[in-house]
Amino acid sequence: MKFKKILRSMLPDKHTVQQHHQLRFLGRIMEDSDMFHLTRRSMAGGSATGLFFAFIPVPGQTVLAVLVAIFFRVNLPIAAALTWVTNPLTTAPLFFIAYKLGATLLGHPVHPIQFEMTWAWIEGTLMNIWPALVTGSLILATVSSIAGYFMVHLLWRMAVIQKWEKRKQTRRKVDK
Repeated sequence: MKFKKILRSMLPDKHTVQQHHQLRFLGRIMEDSDMFHLTRRSMAGGSATGLFFAFIPVPGQTVLAVLVAIFFRVNLPIAAALTWVTNPLTTAPLFFIAYKLGATLLGHPVHPIQFEMTWAWIEGTLMNIWPALVTGSLILATVSSIAGYFMVHLLWRMAVIQKWEKRKQTRRKVDK
């Protein structure tokens, strides 16, 4: 599996994560090797966890994803990395889509929003759109989480089938 090797080279190793100063408080919990192995179960669970928290509009999405990954013993680096689907470049459009989806489902009118990092904006605009934003975000989080989970399973299965086919071809060449 070339993808697995590439992914392993991109992710931090277990010891680097365990020694991270912000995660030391977790102690022996971080010694569970399941959270760092690239297995179908751990990658699918880590993907689902990371994608879910990527669409939740709260600060500390990565920390929440890491804590849930630890609780469910799924791949911790994958969970943390996928929370960055929402990053400074994608957050505004994705959360606006979430707001529009939530407003539509709740039957609220969709208002154009001008974002300002001020307390007045938070008290005025954010408090008015919060129910629609949370509703849309939870729907996007759930759908992307489920899609990510099954996509990892599908891709893994395809890779295994491809590996078996390659073995069959190699055996046929040897037998001839």
